[in-house]
Amino acid sequence: MRDADAAPVGLLMEFMPGGPLDLRIRGDSCPWADRLRWSVQASAGVAHLHDTCHVVHRDILPDNILIDAAGNVKLADMAISDVIGSSTFADQPIVNLVYMPPEVRDQPYDMHGDVFALGLTLYEIMSGRHCFANEDTGERSNVELIVRAKSRARSDEDMARAALSAGWPEWVPAAARELVGECIRLEPRSRPAARTMAERLLAMMG
Repeated sequence: MRDADAAPVGLLMEFMPGGPLDLRIRGDSCPWADRLRWSVQASAGVAHLHDTCHVVHRDILPDNILIDAAGNVKLADMAISDVIGSSTFADQPIVNLVYMPPEVRDQPYDMHGDVFALGLTLYEIMSGRHCFANEDTGERSNVELIVRAKSRARSDEDMARAALSAGWPEWVPAAARELVGECIRLEPRSRPAARTMAERLLAMMG
């Protein structure tokens, strides 16, 4: 019950008129320069969460990255994020099963899980295609099939074959493809840090 004597509390949020990134990246009409810049910015945002705020996001996907008035992107929807090491850290739910890292079946979600989700997100930003796509239609497979594919993966190659089944368009350079592959490795600790990802992507901008 609200205390009548308490001062009112308001939450001021930045207006993001560009909407979710997911609406801008599909297909092949978006220039590579924009795709690469957004990939750098998304990775830098995750790096800031991890390194400065000591927070994991837990729900990284193109729908949760918004475009501001200047055409830059920022992470949004921190509803299930948590401070690393907090008392509730291991108990927070995972909402989106498509981008969920495979290791959460038997170990807590951590920063490496964010990197896995970020890798899938970068694939979609760069390629304009859905991860875990049906090879015949190009549309996303249903969640049950995606979860099954993750559980059956026994090697990094298996995971890449399932997650990146829609392939790569010719405009994506080999260095970017390699980085995404590293992000979705089965061994969580073998994935690059978000800061490293941002730096490598920035170097691709020349």
